[in-house]
Amino acid sequence: MKTPHSIAALFLLTLFAWACKDDGTNNPNPEPEPEVPNIYKACCGAQAVEEAIGQGHVYIPNIFTPNSDGINDILLINADDKIAEIEEWVVKDTAGNTVFEYYSFFPNRFEYGWLPDESEAPGGLYTYEARIKDTAGLLKTVSGSVCVYRCKTATDSILMENIARCQFGVQHDGAGGYDPNSALLEPDSCF
Repeated sequence: MKTPHSIAALFLLTLFAWACKDDGTNNPNPEPEPEVPNIYKACCGAQAVEEAIGQGHVYIPNIFTPNSDGINDILLINADDKIAEIEEWVVKDTAGNTVFEYYSFFPNRFEYGWLPDESEAPGGLYTYEARIKDTAGLLKTVSGSVCVYRCKTATDSILMENIARCQFGVQHDGAGGYDPNSALLEPDSCF
């Protein structure tokens, strides 16, 4: 026979068991929240391309900022006057899809550069390969990676970890190389 005390005890045990049920809220060591992916984490981790091709030199930056401010907006193949032609230039996303390609053009020309809009190329890392010919006819293939950085837009506001290793197009020395003393000209608000 159940007494009022045994019924009360059973009720309290049930209530205690229900209150202590592990629903994840009482866990002293909860699982950490998944980290928000930093699409810029790998940016500027690789050096920009500075390559001798025969007697010529080529510089391709490892970052650009296509935000229509007129500074570092277009990715160009920069070269000295000993480079005759870019026979082929192909840029791919991380999945290997071609997002830009151009054939048979001169270096240092904005009309042959890559200026993607956000739908064509969101921020992040891309790879490229270019076949470049010098004035003596020597042909060489160069490859590298480049970061499309969107200057703190609403969708891409994560600060890059490798900003000190970024080499911009405006830091081209005019002779197919990189000038580390040249100002990058991007406003601080970009980063």
